Amino acid sequence: MDDPVVLEALGYAQLLRGRKDEALQLLNAAVHSEQEDGEDADAERVGSLQHMLDLVQRVGLETGQAQLAEWRAQTIRNLKIETPA
Repeated sequence: MDDPVVLEALGYAQLLRGRKDEALQLLNAAVHSEQEDGEDADAERVGSLQHMLDLVQRVGLETGQAQLAEWRAQTIRNLKIETPA
């Protein structure tokens, strides 16, 4: 499996499950996979992945989980999606 989008999603899922080592491994693999595309690499995805890797490695798992929650809330706001209470 070398699709950076799939690796990213799996990495974030492992973060949410509290599996730090597995998450870091998958997120690093996503960065490397994306960078293999050379000119066609998605710089925004690489930046987000590197930001998350830095957060989790420097500050901790809970900070990475909080970042994911913030990104989720921001996406919901941007799409004007209301979630059931």
